[in-house]
Amino acid sequence: MSDRLYRILLLLCPTDFRDEYGDEMARLFRDRCRREGWLRVSFESVPDLMITAWREHMETLWKDILFSIRSLRKNPGFTAAVVLTLALGIGANTAIFSVCDAVLLKPLPYSDPDRIVMLWEQ
Repeated sequence: MSDRLYRILLLLCPTDFRDEYGDEMARLFRDRCRREGWLRVSFESVPDLMITAWREHMETLWKDILFSIRSLRKNPGFTAAVVLTLALGIGANTAIFSVCDAVLLKPLPYSDPDRIVMLWEQ
């Protein structure tokens, strides 16, 4: 049971980390469980595995961010197009939400707004 649980928890780690170290980590966990008991080892190893998985994901994210910055720095025209597109998208989204909020979501500034009617004369 403990080996299966540890294998499932290894799925939290990035694929390249899991491919490189997963089998060895599972083997060491299994051997240690046989020596010390699976409950004690699980309480010690599971938090460590979760922290390691989080750390590996953050390291991968940081590398991706640095690569993106380097790529954008090499192509200033593309960078300007990306910034302009994002600015227009965020601005349009903000404007549409402001209009929808004012027209549809906020209540009318009148008492008994459900009694307001409109009359036409022909």
